[in-house]
Amino acid sequence: MYPDIENAELIVIWGDNPATDSPPVNYQRICQARRRGAEVIVIDHRRNETARATQAKWLGIRPGTDGALALAMLHVVITEELYDRSFVAQWTVGFEALRAYVAAFTPERVEQITWVPAEEIRRTARAIARARGACLVSYTGLEYTNSGVQNIRAVLILWALTGNLDVPGGKVIKMRGADFPINQSRRVAPPPDGPPPIGKDRYPLYHLYRREAHAMELPRAILQNDPYPVRAMMIVGSSIITSYPNPDLWRRCFSNLDFMVVVDRFLTADALYADIVLPATTLFENQGYMVYGPTFQVRERVIAPLGEARSDWEIAIAIANRLGYGHLYPSSEEEVIRWALEGSGFDLETVRRHPAGVTCPPVAQQYRKWERGLLRRDGQPGFETPSGKFEIASSILAAYGYDPLPVYIEPKESPLSTPELARVYPLVFNSGARIQSDFRSQHHNIPGLLKMQPEPLVTLHPRDAAARGIRSGDAVWVVTPRGRVRYTARVSEDIVPGVIEANMGGGSPLASPAWRDCNVNVLTDPDNRDEISGFPVYKALLCDVVKIPPESADGRDQPVDSSIHAR
Repeated sequence: MYPDIENAELIVIWGDNPATDSPPVNYQRICQARRRGAEVIVIDHRRNETARATQAKWLGIRPGTDGALALAMLHVVITEELYDRSFVAQWTVGFEALRAYVAAFTPERVEQITWVPAEEIRRTARAIARARGACLVSYTGLEYTNSGVQNIRAVLILWALTGNLDVPGGKVIKMRGADFPINQSRRVAPPPDGPPPIGKDRYPLYHLYRREAHAMELPRAILQNDPYPVRAMMIVGSSIITSYPNPDLWRRCFSNLDFMVVVDRFLTADALYADIVLPATTLFENQGYMVYGPTFQVRERVIAPLGEARSDWEIAIAIANRLGYGHLYPSSEEEVIRWALEGSGFDLETVRRHPAGVTCPPVAQQYRKWERGLLRRDGQPGFETPSGKFEIASSILAAYGYDPLPVYIEPKESPLSTPELARVYPLVFNSGARIQSDFRSQHHNIPGLLKMQPEPLVTLHPRDAAARGIRSGDAVWVVTPRGRVRYTARVSEDIVPGVIEANMGGGSPLASPAWRDCNVNVLTDPDNRDEISGFPVYKALLCDVVKIPPESADGRDQPVDSSIHAR
């Protein structure tokens, strides 16, 4: 699906900040839509860069409660009969069960959960229902919470019931054939029967769709041999210690392996534990291709690989050759491009004559595809679901033992679910917002980029800062039940009171000292996850921010005064 921003009367940005997306294509589209008069609403715990640039209506929300907000809006839409009655009657299952469930999610009750004023909830729900094309722009801001999957389902159900699914200006389902037809014909034989992938027992629905092991369950296999031992690991283009909860857990995992190899351009924190580090090339040294929608473009090599560096593909095929199955794959970067183009109507020589790329013939967009038999593989009207309907009550979730409705689960660690803990850690923790000077955990060793933001920041509201005697620029500890990390404070009105945003991505051994010593995942919890996806919770924990006394500000290991929590 994609947001039809160009035709939208209302654009709702929910859990996303297109200004820092990579690439920021939607940001440019939203700014253009705003100039032509489209209304923009941003639902986020921060008044982010996109909200400020578009002068959007900002609904500040407590992290992790997006599902409750969507259910309150559904409450308004259903009780005020603003929903698409014909769609509900003909194409959905579970509507009456949803009606009964959302009856308890009144705007007044949900204001206490989300911190979004009840009248703003009503106003936004009515705006979505009445717009001639309400467009949803969302991303990972909804995922990393205890009910991330169900939160997203609630939001998408809201869009469907208000008549904004697959209509001009709404959330549109792509036409088959709209994207460039990359060849997928050459497949390696499936692995032989054997033990199930790690994590399938705990997250069976994740495995149903992903057909892979669950990375969050790897420590169980490495350290406990459960369900079977994992003794070797290959890490390619990833940095686990800087991106997964509990870095010390992963250090123990790496130390417990018999063999580990890392493929990367830099000596990452993971690479310090590797038996072999294979240096990877940069994009300037690679030959490859890019597909963006209907366009295919060759990316030519700019310079020859430096030193011993090789592309990820050359490393992979060399290992495959040594193991005796390299013949199953294209044998060079150029052959990869030729293989990708097979059956597309283009060959490599033709594509190279068009440096800006070649585009496949356009496919005429059609809407409400379920009415036309354009969604199901059998060509019949309806949706590609077991019932053939839009499943508000999901038969697949029910079959796997989950609640079929888009139920809201209060975050496992929150002011409401753990009030005693909240007295010690009274602020709601959030991390993951992107900044302009890095890319995840990369580039903290690039002087020109470090000038843009030399230190990792924690943003907090003036009310919370004043209560703690904190000003912008102060050295502070961000503290959770799991540990503490040193940050520099940034005080701003552009965040919900009671919530903080801590920069992620620190912890690389190549980073500047401030970033090297600031791994946000010391603060997160590997066992606190979404029960369906198994994704860790990065966005709805509890914390406090403690000012480091000026005389200790230069120290890197000063104790926290525990009396500050005795409020």
